[in-house]
Amino acid sequence: MDTKDLLKVGEIDFYFPEEKKHFDQTVHVYLTKKYNGILTETEEMKPIWFNLDEIPYDKMWDTDQYWIPPILEGKKIAGRFLFNSLNGEDVTQEHFIEETNTF
Repeated sequence: MDTKDLLKVGEIDFYFPEEKKHFDQTVHVYLTKKYNGILTETEEMKPIWFNLDEIPYDKMWDTDQYWIPPILEGKKIAGRFLFNSLNGEDVTQEHFIEETNTF
């Protein structure tokens, strides 16, 4: 896969205070409308196309419903998510998203 004209649209911090291993991370989000090659499935993701009004947020990571819509609206965002473990699953405990122009 070869991408072109990448535009940074987000920077998100994820905090997992209950993880014994240091799993906290900062994710940099980029958007492109130009690419060459074939999208391929990975262990983490299977690429599937959806109309914007049919994105299945209920089948995605819990945090996606908060940060993907503003990006699809053309905004650049900064945010942070704090997770809590519930029955062995990471659940969003707190979240904060703001529009930014810092990148």
